[in-house]
Amino acid sequence: FFFLMIRRPPRSTQSRSSAASDVYKRQDMGGTELLKPLIWILTQQLKYSNRTVFVLSDGAVYNTKEIFQIVSSSKSSRVFSLGIGNGCSETLIRGLASYGRGKCEFVEDNVSVVEKVIYLLEASLRPAFVIKNVEFDKNLVEYIYPNPLSQACLVQNDKLAFAVLFKENSLEPGTRTQIKVELSRLGHDEVTFNHVLEIDTSHAQISPVLHRNIINTVINDLQKTGEDSTLLKFTKPIYDFALKKQIT
Repeated sequence: FFFLMIRRPPRSTQSRSSAASDVYKRQDMGGTELLKPLIWILTQQLKYSNRTVFVLSDGAVYNTKEIFQIVSSSKSSRVFSLGIGNGCSETLIRGLASYGRGKCEFVEDNVSVVEKVIYLLEASLRPAFVIKNVEFDKNLVEYIYPNPLSQACLVQNDKLAFAVLFKENSLEPGTRTQIKVELSRLGHDEVTFNHVLEIDTSHAQISPVLHRNIINTVINDLQKTGEDSTLLKFTKPIYDFALKKQIT
């Protein structure tokens, strides 16, 4: 890989024009090589407490696993990714943001990139939080999906949405329960705070459509990770329910 510049130049019209010209000259270098430059930048000594990295790609790579490992291991860094064009790898772009505790966006061919870039820049400036622990009554709850602990990072003003599947015949009329989520600010693990969700189970629904949507999402996500045992464990009860209710 090549360095666009070794040191950051003073901000000026000339430096921007020079950078744009250099990028244009190197826009077709014969492939997408991300691992080596990411290793280089993520292992540099930090002058400040955190590092923010932006990755733009219009292609795919063969070593996504190694890339995700190096991104995930750099706990002081956040990675924001932008997929450009219809040929970019969705797995790569989404994985970079997920393992890198950042955000991602996609821009199709012949569409302005400005709005997407502004969104990523704004997201990078907002505080980020990590879910440390989730507590719930295991006598009532069979499964929470997606598991809140699987969320690599939450940016301020993000919405955390998940479905709670209760155990069959576990709910009495008027039952109330809590789900306690413990969070810490990214880079400040020693400072934690709790958010408690109060759930009135009288609003719980036995909904064929809801169960079908959840199971489809579970299957798609777990198949991507190859977790067949987990897939069987948590989808079989819902499939059994679907068969009983003659859901197709």
